[in-house]
Amino acid sequence: MTELIGAPLVAIGLLTRPAAFGLLATMGVAMYHHILVAGFSIPYLELSAIYAACFLFFTINGAGLFSTDALIANWLDATALSAQAKRLMRLERAYHATVESSAERGN
Repeated sequence: MTELIGAPLVAIGLLTRPAAFGLLATMGVAMYHHILVAGFSIPYLELSAIYAACFLFFTINGAGLFSTDALIANWLDATALSAQAKRLMRLERAYHATVESSAERGN
């Protein structure tokens, strides 16, 4: 059930942390099963461990600035963006202004 619901949620960035935690738990069970069946064999554990590491990353960090979670949070509360996100947006605006002004001078 987690794979059916959690994977699309992580892919679109909606409810990312709970979905990634469920998928991390699923990968933990898969790794445990591989150890029981094949012993501590790296080829059997490798893919499950890589997926578990990815899901652990998303569980800890969330989906990021360009996810559905961030869009909903920004829509509900315009002050919800973190200081880092605001700094990134200011940098992006400054970069675009610089590019536009240099393009105007070049023409």
